[in-house]
Amino acid sequence: QGKVKVVSRLPSDLSAGHTASVEAISFSKVMTGMVATGSLDGTLRLYDLGSGMERAMCLHGEEGVTTVVWSTRVPMVASGGDRGAIKVWSGLDGSLLKSFRGHEQSVLGMCFSRDGSLLLSASDDNTARAFSVAEKPLH
Repeated sequence: QGKVKVVSRLPSDLSAGHTASVEAISFSKVMTGMVATGSLDGTLRLYDLGSGMERAMCLHGEEGVTTVVWSTRVPMVASGGDRGAIKVWSGLDGSLLKSFRGHEQSVLGMCFSRDGSLLLSASDDNTARAFSVAEKPLH
């Protein structure tokens, strides 16, 4: 039988701040110990696993968050909604950096390009889209 070694424990409940189901979760590769969760309550929440504290709560709007993804190059995280909106947030303080429309239905998945300049998304509306996220430097 295989054995599992626990190397780190998550805070007791990363969904504690959400008021509806958590639909997405993602670890940051740039900001060690940071996790983003997205919920149908319309929020994206950023947690610091080291302290177990919520660092930011981002209001996606009047739609639920169905997918989240961190950039692999800079401290930013994107959220996709169940009505097609995409938002890009600062991983440092949760401030809104960019907002995109283009999908007519739920965003199912997203990824950043290798150089971090594009955000690719797929939707329940049978489309895939590319959005430029590097129009200005992010500090």
